[in-house]
Amino acid sequence: MTDFPGFSPLDEAVSQAARAFEPIEQEQPDQEADQEQPDQEVDQEQADQEQADQEQADQEQADQEQADYPASSRNETTTLNVPVQPDRRKTRTVGPDFLRDQPPTSILSSLSPATSTESASENLYLALWYSEVSALLPPVFLELTAVMPDFPPLGSAVLAISAAYLSHRESSVVVTTRGRKRVSRYIPHKDHQYQSLIYYNTGVQGLADSFSNLAQMNPVHMLATSVLFHHFELDSGSFTGGAGHMDGIDKLLSTEYHQLNSSRTGRELLCTTMSLRALHVHRRLVAGSRFSKPIHKADGFPLNKSIINGQAGSHYDSITILLCDCMYTERRIVLDWCACRVESLSPDIQPIMARILGQMCLPESRQASTNSQLKEIDESYGRSLEQQRAQLDEWHARLPLSELPIDSFTSRQQAMNGYEDSEPDFKMHPLKFHTFESAMNYAYYAASQILSSPYVLDRFEKPTMTTARSLPFTRRHYPWEKLILRIAAGLEFADCIHKNTFRTGIMTLLTLCLLWRPRPDVAVWIDNWIRRVQDHGVPLDSGLPFLTSRINPLITQQHRNGMDVFMLSPVDTEDAEKTDLYQSDFKAQVMVCGKDRHTGELYTCQLDVP
Repeated sequence: MTDFPGFSPLDEAVSQAARAFEPIEQEQPDQEADQEQPDQEVDQEQADQEQADQEQADQEQADQEQADYPASSRNETTTLNVPVQPDRRKTRTVGPDFLRDQPPTSILSSLSPATSTESASENLYLALWYSEVSALLPPVFLELTAVMPDFPPLGSAVLAISAAYLSHRESSVVVTTRGRKRVSRYIPHKDHQYQSLIYYNTGVQGLADSFSNLAQMNPVHMLATSVLFHHFELDSGSFTGGAGHMDGIDKLLSTEYHQLNSSRTGRELLCTTMSLRALHVHRRLVAGSRFSKPIHKADGFPLNKSIINGQAGSHYDSITILLCDCMYTERRIVLDWCACRVESLSPDIQPIMARILGQMCLPESRQASTNSQLKEIDESYGRSLEQQRAQLDEWHARLPLSELPIDSFTSRQQAMNGYEDSEPDFKMHPLKFHTFESAMNYAYYAASQILSSPYVLDRFEKPTMTTARSLPFTRRHYPWEKLILRIAAGLEFADCIHKNTFRTGIMTLLTLCLLWRPRPDVAVWIDNWIRRVQDHGVPLDSGLPFLTSRINPLITQQHRNGMDVFMLSPVDTEDAEKTDLYQSDFKAQVMVCGKDRHTGELYTCQLDVP
């Protein structure tokens, strides 16, 4: 790259990003240069019309080739490019406007010298950070990087996470048809993926050196870098790598918490870290069966109480912590009943279950407990669920009108009066919101209501209610489950593909709905919705979406066999690369806890994912 006077690297990044993200316009050939015809006047209007007709014919041919896929059921391999296009409706300008008035401050100056090709790539990733990637993260990261701090690991983290995002956006899906079976493999863009790993390795080494000289470092910059690297691992790497960064974050908070809490930026970053830590606890519960270290609820820091009470943080921070708290309590109840209170477990699952119970600080057996002791434990669970419902009510009461659903007064009145229709073809009336973020926050709220409902305990203590399965799927009978499906129906597919990269996506919540209401009509609707999303690209989110597309048939089959499923936990997936989890033939097993509807007995077993 050549630096011209008055033209900063950021300006070049802006220009390059504009060229990269805008539609490519074909240059018109210079007819006077290509062919000299002094004696003949060229009809320019006719030439333009012929070129337009040719372009239209080429486009129609390309569309026809796409429509003809797959050509047959013979053994064949086809590569489909499935780019995740940027959301042009809400794309911010590349970098804050005031950056242009600042002295040239480039991320490149803090990194090692690079060739012109590498510099061009870094400018592209930096521009992508300002235009798209930072919008997927809490606003504090854009504020911190408006003028890049003199902390090289943070610059490396920005480049790494932007390159990883572009690797997904320019990914492809290789589909192999073997007879009637269709096997798909997700392949990220290799060049961008390679670059992201280079930046990541450089930044991690620099961050490790910073921890050895902590007294001389800015804790805000170190925490921001650690959080970005944790996001990077969850998006592109393995769960184990993300867990390592969270350990570093906890170490930093143990010594620098008060200094971080003394500034506005530090407090905002702390709130973001608390919600991220809550999600990390949940991921360890569902994917970290090899970890034996006990996991406590995400309320280990006093700041969490302020976030939940609305005194600090965003609505997303507070509902994320509440959702993970509800998940923790519900999971603990299921394991207590299905593992600790049963007479014995199968020998092949005892070692795995022992580690899971150790994470939850649960005993391996409660056979020695008296009935009064068990009753006291369940009453404690009941009080926790009641407290969670009260906190959810307070969270909802604090929402401004701009974050509430956009729904007509008539439809609400019909639902309240019991006139809500239930169509034979199980159509969902879309529930719209002003922003995608508001819709997802409301979906988290609905999922939290499910996980904190009295039914969490009632399904163990009371006989199976078979009559409830024949009820129509209406708001009166299934208020929260239907709410989540309606929210999903109102989402834009492009948003579902790339806006949940660093958060729990809607697909995870749809699996929750099927777990709680394993109805055939719900299963069919969810399956059809997922297929429509995947037609637009490969959705990546931090909630292990492979659970949705592959676990749902397992839930449905268990239900057909008369077995209710209360909990699913992948076995030994924490070391798997993220790309492996998105392959349709990835071999995986799950730990299943549930109840036999015919006998009323609780069960725990290990099953292969179909």
